[in-house]
Amino acid sequence: MSNQNRWYNEGIENLVDEDGIKKLLPNKKKSKYSVSIPLSDLESKQKEGWNLVKTRKTTATIEKEKVEFEKFQDLVWVMLAEMGFSYLTKDSNKFKLPRGVEKDKQIDVFGIDKEDVVVLAECKAANSEGTKRIDLDSYITDICDYRPNVTQYLNKFFSPKPKYIFLLCTSNYIIGNSDKERMKKENIVWMDRSRIEYFLDLTSQLGPLAKYQFLGEILEGKSIPALKDYKVPAIKAKMGDQICYSMMLNPSTLLKLGFVLHRTDDNSRRGTYQRYVKKQRLASVNDYIVNQGGFFPNSIIVNFDRELSFQPGPSSIPSSDKVKVGTLTLPDQYKSAFIIDGQHRLYGYAGTKQKDTEVLPVIAFSKLPPEKQTNMFVDINTKAKAVKRNLIESLNGELYWNSKNPKYALFALNSMLALELNDNQDSPLFNMLEVGDNSTNINKEKKEITLTYFIDNAIKREKFFVIDFSKNGNPCSFGPFYDGDLANNSLSKAFNVLRYYYNEIKTKCRLQWEVLSTNLGVSTLSWMLCEFLLEKRNKNPDIYNNTTYKDVIRLISDRVDLFCTELSKKDPSEVQSYIKGKFGYGAVEKARRHFERFMHEADNSFTQDGLDMWIVEQSGLYTEQTKKSIDKLSSEIVSFVEDTLIEAYGENYYFDAKIPDKISSKIFDRRRKNSQATRYIELEDIRDIILTSW
Repeated sequence: MSNQNRWYNEGIENLVDEDGIKKLLPNKKKSKYSVSIPLSDLESKQKEGWNLVKTRKTTATIEKEKVEFEKFQDLVWVMLAEMGFSYLTKDSNKFKLPRGVEKDKQIDVFGIDKEDVVVLAECKAANSEGTKRIDLDSYITDICDYRPNVTQYLNKFFSPKPKYIFLLCTSNYIIGNSDKERMKKENIVWMDRSRIEYFLDLTSQLGPLAKYQFLGEILEGKSIPALKDYKVPAIKAKMGDQICYSMMLNPSTLLKLGFVLHRTDDNSRRGTYQRYVKKQRLASVNDYIVNQGGFFPNSIIVNFDRELSFQPGPSSIPSSDKVKVGTLTLPDQYKSAFIIDGQHRLYGYAGTKQKDTEVLPVIAFSKLPPEKQTNMFVDINTKAKAVKRNLIESLNGELYWNSKNPKYALFALNSMLALELNDNQDSPLFNMLEVGDNSTNINKEKKEITLTYFIDNAIKREKFFVIDFSKNGNPCSFGPFYDGDLANNSLSKAFNVLRYYYNEIKTKCRLQWEVLSTNLGVSTLSWMLCEFLLEKRNKNPDIYNNTTYKDVIRLISDRVDLFCTELSKKDPSEVQSYIKGKFGYGAVEKARRHFERFMHEADNSFTQDGLDMWIVEQSGLYTEQTKKSIDKLSSEIVSFVEDTLIEAYGENYYFDAKIPDKISSKIFDRRRKNSQATRYIELEDIRDIILTSW
C-alpha cells in the first residue's frame, strides 16, 4: 500500500506505526491500565479510582482495572497487532472518522495492513458473570449508515483502493439468527469472543502468518493483486476418478492462497477436519529448514475450490490420456486453496527467508467435495499417524450426515447432536465439550466433558432416536426424539428438548450443576432424562408419535420440575459423592441410583427395576447375613469338590487326579504342614480344578 505513510506523516491523531504498536502492546494485553503521572496529579487520580503502585521523587505509577468492554476492545486490538497490522489506533476512544458533513464516527479499533486491507471494528461486551442476549439491529443499521462516507474519505489516502473489513465483535452475548443473517447480507463480519481467541491462539503458534488465515476467512473470494494471472509449470494427471495437478510452489505463494480448516473447540467447525497446529512441531520444522538446510520431498496436498485453467504444453512434450505437461494459472483469491495435508511443512517456512526462495512439491485437486477432503485427510493420517478418536468422532457428523444407510445416518446424528449442544450459544453446554484435536486448547482451560464420552454415554446409550433395527438394517422402533428423519428434523427436536432439560438443572440447581458438569455427571443426568421419557412411554407406547419438541417438554415437565426441586436440596459435596469412583457405563449406572432414590423418596410412584433392592443393600441391613451366607456357600463348594475327588481317586487324589501340577503341589504342602486339617483344597483352587479335570 504505497500511500500508507500519509496517515502517519500528516499527523492524523491516534494512529501509531509498527514501533508504536510494539510499545503499546504490553499494556493492551494487561487487565489493568498502568501509567506514570506527576506526583502533583496523584490525589485527583486517586479520586477517579486509580490505585497507587509506586512513588518516586517527582512521579508516581498508578493503575486501574479495565472494565469488561475495555478489556474486550483491547483484545480485538491485540489480535490485529499480533497478526502484524502496520497501523493501529493509539487511543480507540478518541479515534474518529467523518461520517457526514458535521458528524464524526468514533471507531473502537481501526487497523491498516500491508495487504491492502483496512479493518474497522465495533466492540460490544457484557460483564463476564453471565451470557445474555443483545439485539444488534441498531448497530448494524449504524454501520450501514456511516460506511459510505467513511470509505469515501479513506479512499483518497490509498492507491489502489483498499479492501474494507467491518467487524462487529461481541463478548458474553447471545446473538440471534436474524441478526447473523442480516450481517451476512450487509457484508458485516460478526466475531464472538471465542473466534477472536481462536485467532489469538493461532497467532501464538504461527505469528503474523496467522493473518492469512484471518484474511482468508473474512475476505474469501476477494482478489490478491500480487497473484493476478500467476502461472506455474505443472503436470495434469488422473488419479482414480479425480483430476489433480503436480507443481512446485514457493511457500510464500501457497501461504497467501492457502487455508487450513482446523478442527478445534471453536464453534464454527462445519466442514473442518485438520488437527490443530502444534507449536513444538512447527519449531522443529523451522529449525530443520533454517539451521540444517533441510527440505521436504513429500507433497503438500491441497484442494482448490474452483476449476483451474490448464494450458497443455507443446506437442513435442510426451503426454498420454492420463498425464499431460503444461502451464497452470493459479487463482488470485483468498481462501481458494484448502490445505488437506502438510500444514506443518508449509507453516514451518513462516518468518524465514526460505519462504520466498525455496519451493515445495504440491499436489492440487480441484473442487473436491468436503466429505472427500475429510476422507482423504483421515486416510492419510490413519495410515501414517493415529488420529485421536475425539477428532474422528467430531468428523462423523459430516462424513455420514443424511447417509442412505440408516445406521450410518444415526451414527452421524448422534455426533451432530453433541456438536450442536457444544456449539450453539443457546445451549447450557455451550463450549463445554472437548471437541476435535485438543493437543493445543484454544482457551487454555481443561474441559471436563469429552466429546467421545458424551456421545457414548449421554446420547448413544439412551437410544433417543432409534430403539431397534430390523434384520434388513432399517429402523423398526423409534425413540422419543425421532421426527420423521435421521437428520435435521430429529436433530432440532432433540436439541430443543435437551436444551430445556439441562438448562432447567443449570438454572435451578446452580451449585449442583457445577459439580455435575463432568463426563460422568452430565451422562448420569442424561440417563435420568431417559427414565422420565420411558416412564411416560411405558404407560402409552405411542405417546411420542408425531410430537413436537414442545409436546415432549410438556409431557416430562412434571418429572423435571420434581427432579430439580429435590436435587437443589442436596449439598454439592453429597452430589459429588454420587459420581465418584470408576468411569464408563458402570459408573453412570451406579450414580443414577442415587438420583432415583431421592426421586422415589419424593414420589413413590417413581420407581425403577432393582431400585428397592439397591436401597436395601445400601442400608447395610443384610451385610452380616450376606457375609455368613457367602462363607457357608464357599465351604459347601470346597467340600463337594474335595469329597468328589476323594471318592474317585482316594485320599491321595492330588497325585492321581488330572488336576494342574501347581494345585497338586499346594495341596501336598498344606497336608505336610498340617496333617490334622479337614480340608486341603481352597476356594481359589476350584476354578482351575474344574476347568482341567471335571
